[in-house]
Amino acid sequence: LGIGHPGRKDLVAAYVLHDFAKADQDWLEDLLRGISEGAPALAEGYSTRFMNAVARNRAPARDEPVHKEDQAGGAGAQRPGTEPAPQEKEADTRSPPQKLIDRFR
Repeated sequence: LGIGHPGRKDLVAAYVLHDFAKADQDWLEDLLRGISEGAPALAEGYSTRFMNAVARNRAPARDEPVHKEDQAGGAGAQRPGTEPAPQEKEADTRSPPQKLIDRFR
């Protein structure tokens, strides 16, 4: 998560490791919920679905129907603007968090 810069290099470590302000709690909870819900999709290679999960939690849709394939990151018909499914090679038995960790190694 981007947190900005405190202004002086010697303050960076304390600034980065400092807790969020109580005033940030409402939006932070929504953001972390979106990241959590979208993490499996990101681990599977569906970055658009991940970003949609984050966006839905930051600003819930008004009159837009929620699509099941976006919620679960599962297979389904591709909508315009979404990424095609990655090509299947063989069954991957890693958990979604492990896939995400491996992706960023």
